[in-house]
Amino acid sequence: MQNVKDIRKAFLCFMIMILSVGFLFIPLKTDSAHALEDYRKWRQGDPRWGSKYLGDSDDTVKESGCAITALTMLCVHSGEASADEINPGIVVDYYNAVNGFNKFGGIASWKTISDLVPGLKFCGSVNMSFETEAEIADQLESYMQEGYYVICHVKGHFVLIDSVIDDKVYMIDPAYDGIDMFEKYPELNYIDSVRLFKATKPPVNTAPASTLPAQTTTTKKITTTTTKAQITTTKPAQTTNKPAATTSVATVTTAPTTTKPQSYKIGFYKTTANLNNRKGPSTSYASYGIIPNGTQIPVYEVSNGWGKTYYNGNEAWVSLEYATFNSEFKFIYGGYTALSDVKMLTKQTLSSDTILTIPKNASFEVAASNGIWGFAHYNGKTGWINLLNNVSVNKNTNFEKGLYKALFPINLRENSLLSGKLLTVIPQNAEFTVEAEGYDCVKVTYNGITGWAYIYSAELIPESALIPTGEYFITSDKNADLYSKADLKSNVMMNAPSGFVINILEVENGFGKLKMGADTVWISMESVTYAGNPELLQKGDINGDGSIDNLDLAVLNQYLDSIQLVPDGISMLRQCELDSADINNSGIVDKNDVLDYLIKICIN
Repeated sequence: MQNVKDIRKAFLCFMIMILSVGFLFIPLKTDSAHALEDYRKWRQGDPRWGSKYLGDSDDTVKESGCAITALTMLCVHSGEASADEINPGIVVDYYNAVNGFNKFGGIASWKTISDLVPGLKFCGSVNMSFETEAEIADQLESYMQEGYYVICHVKGHFVLIDSVIDDKVYMIDPAYDGIDMFEKYPELNYIDSVRLFKATKPPVNTAPASTLPAQTTTTKKITTTTTKAQITTTKPAQTTNKPAATTSVATVTTAPTTTKPQSYKIGFYKTTANLNNRKGPSTSYASYGIIPNGTQIPVYEVSNGWGKTYYNGNEAWVSLEYATFNSEFKFIYGGYTALSDVKMLTKQTLSSDTILTIPKNASFEVAASNGIWGFAHYNGKTGWINLLNNVSVNKNTNFEKGLYKALFPINLRENSLLSGKLLTVIPQNAEFTVEAEGYDCVKVTYNGITGWAYIYSAELIPESALIPTGEYFITSDKNADLYSKADLKSNVMMNAPSGFVINILEVENGFGKLKMGADTVWISMESVTYAGNPELLQKGDINGDGSIDNLDLAVLNQYLDSIQLVPDGISMLRQCELDSADINNSGIVDKNDVLDYLIKICIN
């Protein structure tokens, strides 16, 4: 892959060197009217440029090229270039040739565009943080009034701001056809920053182009001083029965006056009668059955007064004449949990192929939505899921620092944005560390890799589980109290002498549980120190100094004296030391071992 990209980059560098001569001596024109392509319809996934790589990264324009596509749109939108001279593919080639992308495929410097389109100047980035749609709209409008063109960063995605009208922000989106920014991106806290530019002419804050009447133009070149079209009158268009007027500039055909059919929106509806759920958008199609009166249903496609819905597991059509509109779809972006098995599909239709199945109780991320469909990330894969399935939005949970266990696979990204590059997938049952407490997406380290993850599919490993069981030394300054319960207020059963060894069976609430003969008692973990893994000792070398001598015999005698003073469960020696002291391999340490020690020492 890298060799192919290097060859491609070398070829692009050569071509750009040739093209650069043209850019130096042939300025980009703004008055060419023969190009019919609408720059507003450029999409980063366009096959003409969608497969181009962004620098040396593994990301393509289709995957992560929203910024460079929005920037190209701005070149034309500002009037500094025309769509017949420039497109996202040309700009990506240029940026690749001049190393204009960083190692992650992001734009290294927004100023670079001025080298290609001299009239467009980058003025800086500004962070945003506002509580309401009105405040955001006012701020964006103020930038435009100051003469700035604006590219807005929202939900890890870049869009070009077209206009702001009555607290409505209209955008040109490199990935989607919608123009209402708040409708498409309702979570205001994700509208976090803007990139500001200036051009020869300031922006015009008028109704967005997609709401203007369509115009039919000839391919004849028109000489004009305006950027895209010349408006010759401020009067509103009138509908008459007169034939269309013909000019040398454009031909405009006015449709005859007709009764406009009722316009229906996609969203949630409530039925106003018992309604047939049909297989197609007319009464000629068979019915799956009846949707009862008063039922809320989703409608995510509209055709001639019929709405496509999802009910009782079927995609079907209902007559919207017998339903009232309730609300638009407002699916948020971020962490979700599957309440039952959910299929991730290749396309936004139930009949498309299945990529994988997200299992019940697994968490996943939704990076964008289109109607009822969410673009989901799970286990390193991406695809579409039906958000009307049995899924729930994860609440804004504060995750504390500590060690966690992944209950299902978890995506680990290079940053907290859903568009961030995937570093790895934390596998099911793997442990990882949360570096700092935080909400939703937190900084974690797994297997030496540090990144960001939504960890709703994980559980915190309690500190008690992190405390090992096994042998501990009593290290308190004085004898340690042994309690009847894991509570300082419970009865003290006996004392354990400092320096001795106990075997803790489990840990609970800061107390260790141990057996004392037939009784169970508890000791504060503050009174003990973990002895560590058992040592490998030679038979007879109790003190581990490499020889079997009088010192080992002295330790053995001290142990035999001590067992008369302390109850079973408390020992002067660790188990590995007792195994070494059992020099005759009888299974117990007693006076017989003393005799064998004396014989062995005398022989040596």
